[in-house]
Amino acid sequence: LLPPGVKFGQADWGEIKDGQGLAVSVKGGVVELELTPLFSGNLVVREVRLDNPVLEMREGKAVAAAPAQQNQAHEQTAQNQAPAATAPSDELPVELMRLVVRQGEVRYVDAQGTTLHIENLNLSVENLRRREEAGVQCDFAFDFKENAQ
Repeated sequence: LLPPGVKFGQADWGEIKDGQGLAVSVKGGVVELELTPLFSGNLVVREVRLDNPVLEMREGKAVAAAPAQQNQAHEQTAQNQAPAATAPSDELPVELMRLVVRQGEVRYVDAQGTTLHIENLNLSVENLRRREEAGVQCDFAFDFKENAQ
């Protein structure tokens, strides 16, 4: 009960379709909140812990073959739309004190088949606040293979 929070099991977001896309899965985790700030309407997350998260990104051949003209047209449309946007407020509704990733994995495959694989990723990030200094500790194993299909 104290501190308030939630423990969760297996969760998945996104999917890889036709050899491309983004998928995230996690075996479980915990989110703990600070109790006192809740009374004043502030949301302070004490800790987010993710166990065995996997992030997989794949670029399909269609992504690599997209003509540069498409990108230029998109940029031109974006410039012609609204006037300059204002900067986001420094007042974020949520404050994250600590993010912990245990035994994570990142898999990236580009359209040419080049593979980047990070495994045994252990990450701890503290004081995640806008315009504040954060502390990071990280260790992992890295593998890079060109044209590995």
